[in-house]
Amino acid sequence: MRIKKIHVMTRCCLLDARALDNSDYCHATTAYVRRLTEPAKTLALTIRDTSVSIVADGLSPRILATDDKKSEERAGNGLVKFTRRTRWQGPALVTELDIERGPKVERRYELSPGGTELHVSTRIQGSGREKDRTITHVYERPIE
Repeated sequence: MRIKKIHVMTRCCLLDARALDNSDYCHATTAYVRRLTEPAKTLALTIRDTSVSIVADGLSPRILATDDKKSEERAGNGLVKFTRRTRWQGPALVTELDIERGPKVERRYELSPGGTELHVSTRIQGSGREKDRTITHVYERPIE
């Protein structure tokens, strides 16, 4: 799979004067959004009744409640605050991030019709003249 690197600019760096006064926050937000667009080498999902566990690259699992309720969270660096909502939309798992003083990000996890591939699409909402950007990574199910 060939991956094209893109430069992701966030709303905080473009529009929010308060964020410009706090360049550390702006840089942390930009780094967090960029990390969201990078593909994991491996991805494992475990579906439960009210949650989904996602393990990327063998790291600690991220547990997402699928109740469509907002939860307040912080990125791993502790600087970036966001709200997350996760729900099932038909057969797709959709999680939305609303980053404080940053962009909105939607991530969709969908199986291919034959169930052999997992498509993970990340859409970053543009602001002003910026257009929405969607990056899709495709993971193949291992042969058993």
